[in-house]
Amino acid sequence: MKSDKGIELTWFYRVINNPAARKKWLIYGACFIGFALLAGAYRYAVTGNLGRTLIITSMFILVILLYIQIVLGKVRQYYIDDKIRYRPFRTDLRNLKGFEVDEDAMKISLNLKKSSILAVKTLYFEDESDLKDVERFLSRIVDKPDKL
Repeated sequence: MKSDKGIELTWFYRVINNPAARKKWLIYGACFIGFALLAGAYRYAVTGNLGRTLIITSMFILVILLYIQIVLGKVRQYYIDDKIRYRPFRTDLRNLKGFEVDEDAMKISLNLKKSSILAVKTLYFEDESDLKDVERFLSRIVDKPDKL
């Protein structure tokens, strides 16, 4: 389907199927688990109660593992019309200066004219055909930005 301006792309991916996104989220999970272990060690140092500390720390780690499992399996959607949308983030295509494609990691890193906290900066894929479609689309936008 196409919008009024003739621009529309949609694709889905799951973190578990993308090597770069999977590595990022596993590192986040390891950091959270490290924090939980440090918090448990601090609690034990302060209270001296090993049994209660182990129970609370293990429950905290189980919650983190459940969260990481949900994050890895969740289906995510990107949508491009006049902006690149990935809820709640969005990037205006007029703000796109360039991009870098990493086919091994199945991702496209966007170079923006003005960076923002809520801007989409990396596009992840699980299908190579989706990666190629978006790469062709973005190269047309970067080459001819007046088409927007």
